[in-house]
Amino acid sequence: MPQRVVDRLEGESLLNDATGLLALQFWVQMVVQRTTPTVGHGILVFAWLIVGGLFVGLTIGRVVTWLERWVDDGLVEIALSLIIPYAAYLVGEAVEGSGVTAVVTCGLFVNQRSSTFFSPRVRLQSLAVWDALEFC
Repeated sequence: MPQRVVDRLEGESLLNDATGLLALQFWVQMVVQRTTPTVGHGILVFAWLIVGGLFVGLTIGRVVTWLERWVDDGLVEIALSLIIPYAAYLVGEAVEGSGVTAVVTCGLFVNQRSSTFFSPRVRLQSLAVWDALEFC
């Protein structure tokens, strides 16, 4: 399969995070508070987990692609590529959305546009860094 299709499929599989978070939240609510959540509440929480994560991921992705226009140092760009997922996760969790959905959305957004701001040299360097990190 083309790499673009594989990237999308892998990203979509991570969106199951919102479902897992909702199930965990309801389980904790039922065990700790001894209350039963309603279906309406569940739908609202689930919608916010997804929408909040998507919004945060797209917002951070847009900021990153805007900032990358002025960054022309390979080491700085690689450092940003390591920091950005953590920032997306933390902001996603801070708004009580899905942090994992925020990271996946931001990653897919930035990856799709990376050929416009990464030079070929930086792309090769960042691939080497990420391959080494995945190996660890």
